[in-house]
Amino acid sequence: MSARSAEPRRATSALPPAGPAWAGSLMGISIAATLSHVHGTRLGSAPLTYLSYAFLAAATCVFFVLTVGFLRHRNPAFAQPFMAPWGMAVMGTLALGSAWTTATGSVWPQAVSWLLATPVGFVVGVWQLRRFIGEPQFLWGLALVTPMVSATSGAQLAGSAQIPEWLHTPIWAVALACFAFSFVTAVPLFAYLYFQLRRRRLHIPPQLAGTNWIPLGVVGQSTAAAIILTNDSRFSAVGIGYGVAMLAVGIAPAVYAAYKYWSATLHWPTYTPGWWGATFPVGTLCLGTHTLGTSTATAWLDVVSVAFLVVLALHIAIATAGALSALLLRKRDFVGAPGENRTPTS
Repeated sequence: MSARSAEPRRATSALPPAGPAWAGSLMGISIAATLSHVHGTRLGSAPLTYLSYAFLAAATCVFFVLTVGFLRHRNPAFAQPFMAPWGMAVMGTLALGSAWTTATGSVWPQAVSWLLATPVGFVVGVWQLRRFIGEPQFLWGLALVTPMVSATSGAQLAGSAQIPEWLHTPIWAVALACFAFSFVTAVPLFAYLYFQLRRRRLHIPPQLAGTNWIPLGVVGQSTAAAIILTNDSRFSAVGIGYGVAMLAVGIAPAVYAAYKYWSATLHWPTYTPGWWGATFPVGTLCLGTHTLGTSTATAWLDVVSVAFLVVLALHIAIATAGALSALLLRKRDFVGAPGENRTPTS
């Protein structure tokens, strides 16, 4: 085999099978479906609304592909070293349920996904706290952000007229507990990881450059959760104040993440599931700025939110292009480079 033909094998053979490791794609496409529908409705934009349905269809297909893939390969196991991908699977399920509720107006897709995923998210978060394996990396925080997604979804359910009123307070209490758990675990962890970054003890390879966005997930998601949890209460100013502070704190990490991600992407590094790490966190920033803008009647924040939506769509397009490129390389490696007479082996 020539050196040239060996490179695609190294670039693609290590990719994990369909399953939780790829749930970042489900997360990113699902939140894109939700927010493109929200902004499409707000702006009266039919193309944007149609795009949301396309995202929803794609996310639903991804969900079934990943589910079937896991049932077939059983990879990864539900074990402590793999809480990051399982956290993504939980968040992807929650995001897909929210997307279906946004598109249909029925609260039940979101309610069912929240009811099924939230307990698993707590288990994932608690289990992750037992230990963190390997060198410091932003992937450590994925499992700890998971309950924050449940907090946002639960807060929305607690305010829904379609949910029996006697359930509002219990759901709100669970959502608040999710918020508290994620805040007291994920925020200190990310602060520690940025400290390690400053000390040059955190190194993100180019193929995982998308994971530089992960800390921004807790920024946007907790902004939305805090505002919705305190909506229509005497603490609404607290939620808004938290959102303003958190988004302000997130500016520098967002600039850093964008710089590292785009610097790597322009050189088209080896494709990994980490490419999808640049999608969902951007979606949460879109959600957080929109929620803050709506609660304060600040129009320019919705402009920022739409800008984040554009970035989100671009990052999805890049990750999708990377996936197609990896598949083509794998196919070419399988059939052999031109001029070679090779028979594929099992």
